[in-house]
Amino acid sequence: MITNKQYEVTGFHNKRVSIPGGPVAVSNIKKLQIHLHVAIPTSKENMDFPITAQRKIKRVIRKAFDWTVWAVSKKFLFKGYNYASRIYCNRGDIAIKLAIKELLQARFHDFQLEFVESEWGQLSDDAIERINSCASLFVIAGGGYWVFNKEKKLSPSFLSDVDYFQKITCPLVVFGSGVNFNNPSEQFDFDINNTLRDAFTKLDDRVDLLAVRCELTFNFLRSLGLKKPRLLCDPAVFLKANDSPYRTTSEHISIGVNLAFHGPFVEAILKKNLHIYVALLQSIQNKFKVKFYYLIHSDEEFLIVKLLKFSGIKIDVIDEHGGDLVDAYGNLDVVLCQMMHSNILSFNAGVPTLNIAYDSKNFGFNKLIGMESFCVSVYDLSEEILFEKMTDIITNRDAIKLKLAAKKKELALSMDLFLSDVRNMTISYRKLCLTENAQNEIVV
Repeated sequence: MITNKQYEVTGFHNKRVSIPGGPVAVSNIKKLQIHLHVAIPTSKENMDFPITAQRKIKRVIRKAFDWTVWAVSKKFLFKGYNYASRIYCNRGDIAIKLAIKELLQARFHDFQLEFVESEWGQLSDDAIERINSCASLFVIAGGGYWVFNKEKKLSPSFLSDVDYFQKITCPLVVFGSGVNFNNPSEQFDFDINNTLRDAFTKLDDRVDLLAVRCELTFNFLRSLGLKKPRLLCDPAVFLKANDSPYRTTSEHISIGVNLAFHGPFVEAILKKNLHIYVALLQSIQNKFKVKFYYLIHSDEEFLIVKLLKFSGIKIDVIDEHGGDLVDAYGNLDVVLCQMMHSNILSFNAGVPTLNIAYDSKNFGFNKLIGMESFCVSVYDLSEEILFEKMTDIITNRDAIKLKLAAKKKELALSMDLFLSDVRNMTISYRKLCLTENAQNEIVV
């Protein structure tokens, strides 16, 4: 039997660490627990928005006021929090998690995997004890893990987590995460304070593999002196398609639309540019035989659909779970979007896309896939520019599809190499722990 005696093994971060009882029992040789550190844990997906009866009444009144003002004067007073019925419902974040599970399951095909999840910024000493007792791999699972605002302040999750990472004894990897700058430009001032630099250095010292989703994130981390970053891509690029019940018609050019409305920063952008988007869709509607489909990525966007319809745009809604969106995108001919994961899933499906960038990450992804000319800043918009680029995409969509398919194959090579490294490291760690367990076995 295996006792709960403390003993030493060498962790993959080159430190001697103490593991209570070891992470794996000998009898579980074909089982493997992987701990995913995620933006949206499965247990919290699509939770109802917590709201009091009084708040519900205020919402009804506020919505009536918003729509009255819009109908009379076209003045945009809408706030996303008044139109969200659920939290933890970002389809992009969910798609990343599902893709990572799929990719790891395929790579560890000869093991029975158990995935355990924790939420960014919510680690604790108790959680670390469970991880060290059971997990053979800890994965920071993609997404915009590092989010900076305009004042260069970093979102609290990473700063809350980084000291706990030092206590984890199994291999620790970053799988396709990225930096969000809330800055729709291809450039960013990389000068940050020493406290943040120290936090990133701590991560670099501890992490075993540090794979990021775009060149912008790669360059940013390298500029801070980090040694381990490697350029990968967003895991959702390889999310498998499910059979969606939604099918477009071949009689029209099917154009997917997605705009951002999930926080004050992008609310202000939508308020400024909505009239441009409406005029663009009207011009496309007049020139081409098209059918528009709005792809929901956050629940607040149902308001956008209503605003577009109110403005005379004929558009259907596609509201699929994160795992079903790839198939929905695959039924389209062209996409016009803002959310980066709308762009990512359309690339996954091989669909030519024009991205309207509200964050530097958008430019970073388009550069990675060789589509820089089809990414424009929200601060440099006009109907004419957008119409010209959309016309180009619509006209040349078959040639662009071939280019996208070739680029996806290229990215698959680096993904395959990364997954091989993850597997080899995890299995080596597992064997080491099994050996140490066997040596410390006490026969009663």
